[in-house]
Amino acid sequence: MSNYTGLDHEAPTVRLSRDEFTERRRELTNHPEAVAATSRIDVEDDYGNVTTWVLDLYRVGSDVTAFLQRGGNDGYIRLVLPPTVTSSINRHQSGLITKARRKTSRRVVADKRARGEQVGNPEALKKARTRAGRKGAELRKWRAAGASSTTASAEGAEGQEGHAPVTPPGAGHHDRPDS
Repeated sequence: MSNYTGLDHEAPTVRLSRDEFTERRRELTNHPEAVAATSRIDVEDDYGNVTTWVLDLYRVGSDVTAFLQRGGNDGYIRLVLPPTVTSSINRHQSGLITKARRKTSRRVVADKRARGEQVGNPEALKKARTRAGRKGAELRKWRAAGASSTTASAEGAEGQEGHAPVTPPGAGHHDRPDS
């Protein structure tokens, strides 16, 4: 009879992957405040070859980390896009949207003018331009007088000198009907 109990050998040790993708994803998956979203996109080319993109976004507070995986017949790639990169992408996307809207608006205005249509409300535009011109003239005059610093000395209640903010003409008076 054998004395083998099955306990004579060591239990195999489990090794966790140590690459950046796996470690960072494991951290965010286990983070109690993380919110995740996943998208899978299969792109087929003209020859029937499929490339699969998997995008996992994790948000913690205002930081978004993206995990991008691309697999196809030419191989497999995994990337981690840290919050600094995703915020830059977001800023660029917002800027592109603004540029596209401006470009479209300019084209629409040019088309209306070419057809001889009136663009905007001329009375409102004239009033706004007059107001802006008046405020600009006041500000230029104020700057020319040497009050270009944002603080100036003022006498305190007990005669001590302190610094009080200097307000340029027309600033902070948005509740006046004529401004």
